[in-house]
Amino acid sequence: MKTIINKIIAYQLENRNMHESEKDIYIYAYTVLIEECVNIAIAILVGFIFKELKLVICFLCAYIPLRRFSGGYHAEDWKTCSIVSTVLIIFICMIFNMDVQISIYIKFIILIFFQLCIVYLTPVDSINKRLSKNEKKEYHKKVYKILLFQIIILILAILSHIRYLYMGIYYSHIVLSSMLIVGFYQNYKVRRKSN
Repeated sequence: MKTIINKIIAYQLENRNMHESEKDIYIYAYTVLIEECVNIAIAILVGFIFKELKLVICFLCAYIPLRRFSGGYHAEDWKTCSIVSTVLIIFICMIFNMDVQISIYIKFIILIFFQLCIVYLTPVDSINKRLSKNEKKEYHKKVYKILLFQIIILILAILSHIRYLYMGIYYSHIVLSSMLIVGFYQNYKVRRKSN
């Protein structure tokens, strides 16, 4: 991956599409972009293998916009992130195919609990990326709007009996809130150590 990024950067420098002083920013941006594309490609591949591509796409479409502004747990390195992401997608595909008999009321209680976690915890910054008060307010508003939109889609999908759509959103909210809880706990531990 580094070789590809270095070639892109060299090409841009050679063609004066960027300044030498911007090199590190571009390297970081390309690294994040490639890592995200690889993770999405792996998720789609897993969905294809499990014959649950629609579910995985619905999950990603719900998860990615929320994750962008909510923060939460981030793995130490890209490989760990890819492994955790892949395991989560496999787990979601497996659970979707299981015939687990859970009351609709319990499912709604679980969903509402995790959605409230998203509302109250968002955004959870990290040690690597601290947010100002203004950024936190702005991110919280964005997450709130996205979440509200997704809840409307979820209700319409339930009423229309589009299972892969409402379960994709359902799983995304559970996974996201779990990432927020873990990230919040990590921040709490760091603050405790520094005091």
